[in-house]
Amino acid sequence: MSGKQWYRPNKETYIVPKDDGMGIMISAFQFREFGVGLQITEQDLQIVNESRVEKNKDEQAAQDTRRSALKLGLTSTPFVREFEYGAKTKGYWSYQHMVLQLEDCVDVLKYSTLNSISCFF
Repeated sequence: MSGKQWYRPNKETYIVPKDDGMGIMISAFQFREFGVGLQITEQDLQIVNESRVEKNKDEQAAQDTRRSALKLGLTSTPFVREFEYGAKTKGYWSYQHMVLQLEDCVDVLKYSTLNSISCFF
């Protein structure tokens, strides 16, 4: 835990113990037209996976999180990702996770056959 926390008007604060409990973080993109996330079909996932280049643009981020610079095949929409955080699970959400998620989202927008999205590109 960081040393930063909220203080009451009388300058008192609560002690916040660090625990080993599980937590889930959600990283999602929100669109004005579509809301949170973007659902894509299995057919579009297959098209996107066949069209993607082999390596991530940020190879170092891929190496740090996945131990490989190669892109993984998408099995679901990359616009909403759940991440179990904590010292005993996958660690913490970081720049490396965010940039890889963004690359996956850009690939879907570039290569999918979604007519409603193609008007933006």
